[in-house]
Amino acid sequence: MVLVDLRVFGDAIVAVLVPVTLMGLGIGPGDEVIVPTHSFIATANAVRHCGAVPVFVDNDPITGNIRVDRLESAYVPGKTKAVMVAHTLGNPFNLEVVTALCQKHKLWLVAFGIMVSIPIIIWGSSVILRIMNRVPAV
Repeated sequence: MVLVDLRVFGDAIVAVLVPVTLMGLGIGPGDEVIVPTHSFIATANAVRHCGAVPVFVDNDPITGNIRVDRLESAYVPGKTKAVMVAHTLGNPFNLEVVTALCQKHKLWLVAFGIMVSIPIIIWGSSVILRIMNRVPAV
């Protein structure tokens, strides 16, 4: 279990830390990581940097967050190793549903708390990468 709070660092360290975190979780060639379609490009790039394949799931047009009702259909047994999501524009994603999927399929959860001022809870089998280097949305 890892918790990293990068409030004091800039975006460059984030671009390095995310792929290193994924590689540390054993994610590499042949693996898949579920990511939102609308996110900072570094999300998908971090997955590609490890040699893995980003599997895109649509975002909700109202909240901007990943559509949790489509997560299960993106999961491929034996290939999907992690879910990487972010709170978007001050709207927290549905942590309960995402965590349930990760626990059900024994997946890693890498969550970004970008622009959100709420705490992120850590579950025993999940890695939460908490990045708060921006001012929270009002």
